[in-house]
Amino acid sequence: MGREWIEKLVKQELQVEETGEVDLYNKDDEKQVLDEATLQFLYDLRKEFTACINSFNTYRGEARNSIKIYGIQGTQADFLVFRNSLKLIVTKERPGTIAFSFASLRGGLKSAKDEDSDYIELTLGHFNDGVWKFKGQSINSQSLVRYYLTEFIRNSLN
Repeated sequence: MGREWIEKLVKQELQVEETGEVDLYNKDDEKQVLDEATLQFLYDLRKEFTACINSFNTYRGEARNSIKIYGIQGTQADFLVFRNSLKLIVTKERPGTIAFSFASLRGGLKSAKDEDSDYIELTLGHFNDGVWKFKGQSINSQSLVRYYLTEFIRNSLN
């Protein structure tokens, strides 16, 4: 667990000393927790996708059918996985919600803004502890990556 929250707490305390104003209700706290947790989960997902993609490309050994991963310009942590004409797009829809969608350069399949996109959502529990869920059930990142990367590989062969 990171210790960024301590730095944030110190900054808030210094601001109180500087301005003399205290935010008793801290209304933005939940949204900020959701936003930070969403970005961190996206970073973790990209790291796991990258490790699995590197393994796949090594075992495959053929550059022509290798998988690539790219960050999406203008976003903080969104990314896409690409091979042949297929893209798996992973985006932060809003704080606490991440979308997974498939798009093809040839058309068809799911588009990035389609209602067929899959969404995972963060539920905050006691003490702002977050649990990622898909359709109300808890998930873990390795299973999530395995599922989407398997679907991607099977559909992107040619």
